[in-house]
Amino acid sequence: MTEKIYKILLDDKLLGTTKLEYGDPPMGVVFGQINFAEKSIGYDFIKQYCIDKLIEIQTDYPSDKLISTGQIANLKVYNPENLELVGIGNNIEGMDSDKYTITILGLDSEIYEKEFPKHIAEYEQKFNS
Repeated sequence: MTEKIYKILLDDKLLGTTKLEYGDPPMGVVFGQINFAEKSIGYDFIKQYCIDKLIEIQTDYPSDKLISTGQIANLKVYNPENLELVGIGNNIEGMDSDKYTITILGLDSEIYEKEFPKHIAEYEQKFNS
């Protein structure tokens, strides 16, 4: 089975891609590493975007170039069939010297089952072992 690659758009422009390789099925949460479309995207870009759009910055360590955002309404994730994965919110966190992740909170259980059966199987295996 090939891994799905999800497109991440910010204000309808390609920000990057992710595999959404991690999840918490009972909470309807998925997250994964962001592969930015451009090398210039990182701490400075994300922080300035949040300032310009009045988006909450939950964590900010400028010396480490580490940031965690609040929910970003115009941050959208699309599956390979170009259908948007809509939860109750999306956010970004990470640092320039490591990696950045995108998190989708509160996905509907039907969407979660269809898109992320592997996450559900891994979760169930933890309790059936």
